[in-house]
Amino acid sequence: MTAKSRSHRILSRLENYEMRPLTKVEENAAGEIAQSLGEFIGVYAADQQTGKVYFFERGLRCERWESDTILYEDISGVSLPDDKNSKYIEITSNRETVKIFPAKSGDIFSIMRYFDRIIYDVKNNLEF
Repeated sequence: MTAKSRSHRILSRLENYEMRPLTKVEENAAGEIAQSLGEFIGVYAADQQTGKVYFFERGLRCERWESDTILYEDISGVSLPDDKNSKYIEITSNRETVKIFPAKSGDIFSIMRYFDRIIYDVKNNLEF
């Protein structure tokens, strides 16, 4: 089984569970999805205040947002803090700004590129 087909198989199982925290197995699988073949089909992140981990696909979810779902179309900006050692990404919607913490420590700049791709693809109506 190729990495791509495995990722899509895992994704199809995860799509139905967006609102619940991931199990450790699903968290690891989501990480593989986000990194497989350099293709963006999802990203996982943790809310550091609650410690809950969510898989984000088609919309970004965070308990601290006023609404349950922020669709990509609603995102007006994604920024990395000035401090290179910072562990979070700020996502601004048309209503508020939320800090998202990557679930795994690592290169936050790599994670940032996934968000760049989301915004680019949505604004250009590209399939991904």
